[in-house]
Amino acid sequence: MSKDSGSSLKKIKSIAPSAQSQELLEFLPQAKASLAVQGFELSIHEQAISPAELPFFASPLTVRQKDLLDAISEYDSSIIWALRGGYGAAQLVRQCMDIYPQTPKTIIGFSDITALHVLFNQHYVLPSIHGPNLSTCYSRGLDFSIFFPILSGEETTYAVRPFNQAATNCEPIKAPIFGGNLTVLTTLIGTKLHPLTGGKILLLEDVHEKGYQLHR
Repeated sequence: MSKDSGSSLKKIKSIAPSAQSQELLEFLPQAKASLAVQGFELSIHEQAISPAELPFFASPLTVRQKDLLDAISEYDSSIIWALRGGYGAAQLVRQCMDIYPQTPKTIIGFSDITALHVLFNQHYVLPSIHGPNLSTCYSRGLDFSIFFPILSGEETTYAVRPFNQAATNCEPIKAPIFGGNLTVLTTLIGTKLHPLTGGKILLLEDVHEKGYQLHR
């Protein structure tokens, strides 16, 4: 690995493609300081949280769209970390279909960020991390350290505890993991990002869903 590519691994671009959250502006200095201690530089567009056409968006559509396109195409960062989920990321993916990252990129987030996971996993054929958004780390007091080995490019493994007897008794399974939020995945059905789940382990993040909702 060259010196330049090694330094780019330390740069994190945060985006707000979905819902707004004013308290994030207070949290960002704390997040930047926590990450800086470990050698990670966190940056965010100055208008990422700004008045939008509708009150449930982080910023106007044009700002959210350009910020995502810039995060994907820029050279100086390899990690994209979503501020929060909510609603809005699926609006942005169509404009991203004709561009490709110039350097390897990894995106972190969950919930509404599922649309971007599918873009990265299925269209760009790049890995992603289905994990807490930055706002989740703030609201739940989560420790950033769980991400440091992954963000540094170290090989990392995690033990998964079986949730029921069927999982305990099943044969070992080895396959790519794909999925995210059930609602977002269903909105992508029939689009250019129609979820392709064959030969993969389907991960659904939703909890407390009724059986008929999953069946639907």
